[in-house]
Parts: sequence; C-alpha cells; structure tokens
Amino acid sequence: MDGFETLLSPLARRKILDGAFAVLEDHGVECTHARARERLAEVPGVRVGPDRVRFAREAVAAHLERRRTEQPPDDVRFGMYGPWCSFSYCDPLTNQVRMPTESEAVDAARLIDALTAGTGAFGGAVPVYLPGVDPRLQTFRQEICAVTYTRRLGGKLTALDRGEIGYVKALYKAAGRRYKLALQGLISPLRLNSEVMDTFFEEIADPDLDIEISCSIPMAGATAPVVFPAALIQAVAETLAVDFVFNALAPTRRFDCLTVRLEPFDMKSANIVFGSPEWCVLNRACVELERDLRGTPRRYGIFRSNSRSMDAQAMIERSMSVLYQAMNGVRRFGAVGQLCVDEVFSPLQAVIDVQILKYVERVVRGLDASWDESVDTVALLREGDADGTFLMHDTTAEHFRTFYGMDTLFTYENLNAWRDAGSKGLEDRAREELARLLAGTRFELDAARREEVDRVASEGTRYLESLA
Repeated sequence: MDGFETLLSPLARRKILDGAFAVLEDHGVECTHARARERLAEVPGVRVGPDRVRFAREAVAAHLERRRTEQPPDDVRFGMYGPWCSFSYCDPLTNQVRMPTESEAVDAARLIDALTAGTGAFGGAVPVYLPGVDPRLQTFRQEICAVTYTRRLGGKLTALDRGEIGYVKALYKAAGRRYKLALQGLISPLRLNSEVMDTFFEEIADPDLDIEISCSIPMAGATAPVVFPAALIQAVAETLAVDFVFNALAPTRRFDCLTVRLEPFDMKSANIVFGSPEWCVLNRACVELERDLRGTPRRYGIFRSNSRSMDAQAMIERSMSVLYQAMNGVRRFGAVGQLCVDEVFSPLQAVIDVQILKYVERVVRGLDASWDESVDTVALLREGDADGTFLMHDTTAEHFRTFYGMDTLFTYENLNAWRDAGSKGLEDRAREELARLLAGTRFELDAARREEVDRVASEGTRYLESLA
C-alpha cells in the first residue's frame, strides 16, 4: 500500500511543471564553459546567450516524453543502499563521535558491503574516511580500500584531476571491476557546474568508465526560495535542465538525472536539515513531482537525521522519515548508518536501520499477505470458543509466521522474562548482531589481484604526492 492521498493536486503539479518550462525558456541556466556552450548551440531548441543558455519549452517537453519511455520496470522490493562518506565515526560501544581507526574504517566498509549485497545495485562510497590521510590523497585511498576489502563499494567521491582518475580506473581494472565517476552537474540556483565540464568531456568517450551525473541540492531559504510554489518550480527546472543538458552533450550515453530534490534549511543553525517534519513534507512533494516527470513511481529514498550520535532524535527522525517515504511508495533506502547529515557514520545505527526498515516493510505489507477467505469463520470461532483459546488451532500454526514479523531484533516478553534473559536492550542485541555480521564478512581481494592493485596504488600515490 502507498497510503496517502497526494499532497499536490494534479492541477498544482501541472502548474509547477509549466512554471519550470517557463523558467528554462525565459531565464535559463548559467553556463560559462566554452566547449559546453559550443556543443549546446548545436542542439535544436537551445539558445546560447552571453552567460546563460535557454531552452525552448517544446524541446524540453519532447525530451521529457522520450525519457518517460526509457524508465526501467517497476521494482517494489524493499532494500538498502549505502551512505555517503563521513569524516567522523560513532563508536558502537560508547556512542561517542571520534575519528575511526583504520581497521574500523575497513570494517565499516565491509559492513555496508554486506548489508547492501541483496539489492544487486552499485554499492556507493566507502562509508567513513581512513584516518591520517593527506587531503590530496583521500579519494584515492578510499578507492584502494573499496576495491581491496569490498565486493561492490567504491566510486562517487570527488575526483577531477585527469591523472588521478586514470589511476583510479586502473585500480578498478586491476580488481576486475568498473569505476563509477560522479560529477555534480548543476549547482543551485540554476548554474551548470563549469568546474566539472572539463572532466566530463575528457572522460565521456571512455567505454570502460561509468559516469553518474549527480542532481542539484536546492535548499529552501538558502539556495532556493522558501516561497511556494516557486521553490518547487526551481527544483523541477534544475532537474529538467541537468537531464536535458548532459544527455544532449553525450547523446550516445544515457544519464538518469531526473531526481527532484528540495531540502529545508534551518535559519537558527545555518545548516541543511535532514529528517525533520519539514523535510518529510518537501520530500513528499518531490516524490510526487518526480513521478510525473518519470511516468513511474519513485522507489528510492533515504534514512535521514541531523542527530550527531545514535540518540532519540536519530531514532525518531529516521523511523518517521522512512515510514513517511514508504507510505509515498518508496521502497529502497540509502544513507544507512549516516548521521549528522553526512558527517558521522555509525555502524550500530546501520544495524538498527535494518530493523527500522523491517518494521516499515511489515506496516506497508498490511493484511494482503495473510487474508484467507477460504476459512469457515463461523466454524473457526465455534472451535475457539469451545477451547477458550486459539493458540492450539491449526490455523494459528499455519498463519502466524506470515502475519507476524519473526526476523527482528525487537523482543516482546514481559518484564520478568526480560530480566531472566539478562535485561538486554535493543542496543545490546544490535551490538551482538554487528559482531556477527563483521565476523561473517571478511572479504579481501585475492592475492594475484591484490598484487596488481598494490602496484597501481603505489604509482598513483607517488603521482598525487608530486602534485602537492
């Protein structure tokens, strides 16, 4: 079940899309990159001015119609994706935020690799930075960690130097994998990111490299207006612009940039806000608008919280925001274990996120999986009434596992039974589960590939050190 009536009426959504077309046609987006401007000038429906490019409504609408025909089959399975890469680590024993040790950073990568293995999707960045690394070497060191200690994680961290990208590609080739380079295509408000254009044009012809164009991140009250529908119109206009531009610049490749985002901005703390009630409302509007753009439901979402450690705020924000997204049709959730927007990674929170998702999945499943109209209700109730209980009835044994969630760390015993079992709380059981997961996920690259990865790592490190 999806659960909610829409937040925005069909008329409101049509007006927002129409407003986005008008913004792109009348105002356009800033573009100062010479080669991009030259290429865009050849695209029908694009007008290149002194510092902006504008897009004819008909051209953008036609592009959107084509993109709707390219959407993959709908996938309603629940699943998890990894977090962004954080600089700080929340200790699973003390709940204190600190820098990780190298072994903790490696274990964090292995943990996320294990938790996201069932999605069949690209794993994303290693979840926490290795300690004591020169900033110039950070991305390269993270990629070494990814290919050495995980099966699927890696990529997406900032890399713009062509030499560095070459060495990272070589790392992945040595490990028998493909590298995914992520580039931020557009910066709010309404500016194409000229800084990444050189890298885009240098690397786009490489058939052995995957490139992801990241969406913009408009923030209501900071990089977007806090007036509605203007803020939503900007968000949709930026989504359409980046998808149109990068697919036009490389027509033989296909980039999926139809991701609508609009984040709240807290005036008191001068910070982007994740997981608040306002975040849920804006996310709901974006999910509805993106569904119109794609022609299919948005199924990807995120665990969200600004909490600095694994506390009550984190649990409330993450549980409520995931449930709210799921009721809007979202099924797969990223940012597992990610706190304080994206500054802190908590392995214990990652384990509890699994429990949050199981809870939400059970709520969304509703009654459909256990509804049995073949049962003679009168006869069943007569038998239960005669026995004074249904505990021993055949239907109870047959159906209780399909109705009740059995695979969970939550317990429901009474107080005395809980005391007799050692008075363990959810955090205690989550720590035991964390230890079990880490013990069962000790992946390391085989010796032959490891030797080649180490050789490339040494050469790449010397190259990057020479740039300092």
